Amino acid sequence: MIASQPGQSLLLLCGIWLCWHILLPRLAVATGETLYPLPSQPAIQEKIDQAIKTGIDGNDPGDARTARLETAILQQYKVSSIDQLPVNFDAIRLQADEDYTQRVYDKYAAITDSLIRLQNNISHYLVLTDPYLAIRSISMALCGTDYTHQYHFTQAAQHYRNMFIRRLNHAMAYGGEKGKQLYHQMPVFEYQPPATGEVARSQWLPALSLLLWLLLLLSLLKRTARHAAMV
Repeated sequence: MIASQPGQSLLLLCGIWLCWHILLPRLAVATGETLYPLPSQPAIQEKIDQAIKTGIDGNDPGDARTARLETAILQQYKVSSIDQLPVNFDAIRLQADEDYTQRVYDKYAAITDSLIRLQNNISHYLVLTDPYLAIRSISMALCGTDYTHQYHFTQAAQHYRNMFIRRLNHAMAYGGEKGKQLYHQMPVFEYQPPATGEVARSQWLPALSLLLWLLLLLSLLKRTARHAAMV
């Protein structure tokens, strides 16, 4: 037996609880942040602003993009000046700027997302050594409070926002419904979370961890019962 006295057993259980519920989870978070540090929000915003101004590759400034768009629209409608266009060029330019800005944001959002997932992988693989982390992972996934659900909702909301802005700019550029009627015809945002089966499949490693810990516990209980019978 590891502990022959009640006091030793209590001390051992407190030590296990401290490691599993406090030290190891915090160590996993700290390790992830150290190995894969996230850039600060001001630093990311500065890069985004610079990319919008000078281009994603640094060689495509906003003025040049606007000039190319103007030339393309004039050629499309076979006119020589913006005043002769049968459409609202300002609205077309707004949508073009919106699309380009979204490309920039998507680029840096993907970088941030990859770092967050690498950080979370530390805790994800530590579930094999800590059943508490396994239970927490499964619980958060089934309740829809984990990072995967957050990212899924953010993507859906971003897609709806882009569609909303695009319809407004399109109506201003090419005519059509306006005012209350335009807003009444906008689709309502309806979020569909990931399917339960998909969520369950993503938690196979925590589930495997709990199964292994259960088998280990049963083995220890069986060994303890055999030892008690001999005594």
